[in-house]
Amino acid sequence: MQFSGKYCSRFFVVIQAAAFVLIAQKAKHTQKRYAVTIDFFAWADSDLEIIKKANEITQQMRADQDNHAKVLEIISTPFASLDIKKV
Repeated sequence: MQFSGKYCSRFFVVIQAAAFVLIAQKAKHTQKRYAVTIDFFAWADSDLEIIKKANEITQQMRADQDNHAKVLEIISTPFASLDIKKV
């Protein structure tokens, strides 16, 4: 069976696109997946403000990388003090 004309080129493009999609899907599955914990200091005037800032940071991370970033915990840690509390 031999293909010719415009239908042959369309068929080839469809097959080529399907092969590219399969290769791209395989590449995703060959990469390792990691869970990363990040800890950093941030300053704010109130508990509500730091909650808002933390949520803005994770929203930006989700928008940039689609990585399901979320705030797990916020702790108040005054400078040079052992008096810490969960917010």
